[in-house]
Parts: sequence; C-alpha cells; structure tokens
Amino acid sequence: MRLPKTPTVESVGRVFRDAQRLLKDWTRRRRIELAQIGVSVPGLGRLSELVNPIIPCDIALVRGMLCEAFPDVPIEFTNSVVAHAMFHRCRTENYPLDGAHLFVFVGQGVAGVWVDDAIEADALLPVELGHMVFGEGGPRCRCGHVGCVEAYTSIPALAELLGVGEGRIAATR
Repeated sequence: MRLPKTPTVESVGRVFRDAQRLLKDWTRRRRIELAQIGVSVPGLGRLSELVNPIIPCDIALVRGMLCEAFPDVPIEFTNSVVAHAMFHRCRTENYPLDGAHLFVFVGQGVAGVWVDDAIEADALLPVELGHMVFGEGGPRCRCGHVGCVEAYTSIPALAELLGVGEGRIAATR
C-alpha cells in the first residue's frame, strides 16, 4: 500500500490499519493461518526500534495492533534493506558474492547493509548511505539536508534527472 509523499504519524497509521484489515480479511476468506509476520520498515535500526527517522512509525503500537489482530502469530520487524539483502542472499540462485560485502539497495532512498557469511538477519548490519552529504550545495533531500547521496541517486532523483516517471525506472531494476 502506498504512503503519501510526506508521511505523518496519522497517515502511516491509517495506511497500516487499512493494510492490516486487508490482510486479516484475505487470510480469513482463504482460511489461511499465518505462521509468522515480517514487517520491513525503512530506516529502522537495532538500537532505535522505537524511533524511525524516515517513516514516522511507532513500532510498539504496530506490534500491539498486529498481536491483537493475529494472536499467537510470531511478529518480527527489520530494516527494509536487511529484508532485501536476506531475500537476495537466500532466494536468488547463485548469489554472486561470498564473504563480507556491502549490499546496496537503491529505491525511494539509498541504503546498504554489511553482509557476511552468516545468513541470520541479526548478522546483517544496516548502513545509512542515503543521508551522507555527498556534495555541498547539491539538491535538497527529503531529510532536509542539502547534497545527500539520496538526493542524487534515489529513484525519484534519477527520474527527475532523466525526465521520466519513477515507475518506469523502478520497472527496469
């Protein structure tokens, strides 16, 4: 489900409640019992689980809503780039790299995760790349700074540079 361009706590809450209702209804209609629920949140860090600088999301509140709607179903939260890295590492035949390396994901933002030979999500360390200032006086980033890597290299930045819609770039990944 899409978030507004400038998310607020209220708008994220509305989207989440709508998504939760859709999931509950979908599983009920198909008589599916969930084995687990995984939630990926952009910018979520291990030490900042209750504060998210990118998407205003109260993890404790979301966890409570999910626990109420889906009692007895294990729920885990992770950073979105960690989820992408785990997917590619575990679900892509012939993952091209062994040993420690940096997995970089470019989407609405730019993020990375250090990956080593372990495949557990706890072994992956998210790295904030998108909001490192790359050039003084550069374009304004959604975080409010000027010249962030994300302002130059994210899908919205590339779409604007190339004069095409974001969907067209996202479809070519």
